[in-house]
Parts: sequence; C-alpha cells; structure tokens
Amino acid sequence: MKSRGYLFALAALCSLMLSLTGCSKENKESTPVLKADPTVVTGVYSAGGMVQVGITSNISWEIESNSEWLVPSPASGSGSKTITVNVYKNSDITGRIGKITISPASTLEEVSPVVVSISQFGEDEMKSKSK
Repeated sequence: MKSRGYLFALAALCSLMLSLTGCSKENKESTPVLKADPTVVTGVYSAGGMVQVGITSNISWEIESNSEWLVPSPASGSGSKTITVNVYKNSDITGRIGKITISPASTLEEVSPVVVSISQFGEDEMKSKSK
C-alpha cells in the first residue's frame, strides 16, 4: 500500500512540474519582441552603398522607407534576420537623412515599431572631407 501512495505522489509531482514548465514557455513565446541594431547610421558616402541592420524578433514584420533612396531588402519577414538597406547615390550638394520603419506585420501584435535613421553625405561634404 505504501508503494502505491508513493507512486501517486510521484505522478502528481511530475504532472505539476510539467504543467508549470508548459506555462512558463508559453509566457516567453507570447511576449512579442521587435528590435533593430543599429538604430542610427551616420556617414554613408554620397556615392551610395549598403547598410546592414540586424532585426531581433519572434514575430512577423514589414519594413517601410520614407525615402526613395533607401530600399530595404527583404521588405518583410519573420523572426531574427539581418536585412540590407541599399542607399542610392546622393547627387545633391548637401547631406540627407531618411528613415526605415520596422513594424509588426499584424495589427494584433502589441509591440512598437522600430525606426532606423540613416544619414548620407552630400557631394560637397565629400569633397571637403577628402581635402
């Protein structure tokens, strides 16, 4: 009889441990994460180039640019990835600043968008730097 009591107690303890472990895992996965690194990029040459941005996430996301001269690739995805932002040539004499915004793909996700600011030199600024 004693062994039956021990087995019942052991089974109850195992069941409790499994249910607690399952709950903590669900809580971790249900908290949406959306981060970018870096969030500020300065000094892109006027000739253009590429900028790498690391996205850390456990949700689906999409990217919008506020400038035609900044083109993110890919423009959407899910999970953690490194994206490339193509920065087109700046033929103006002055520098410029543009932004890409990384947002949750679903409006149901309760996480704030992340903004990455990218600044690029102008033609005159590059000439003065080379002197």
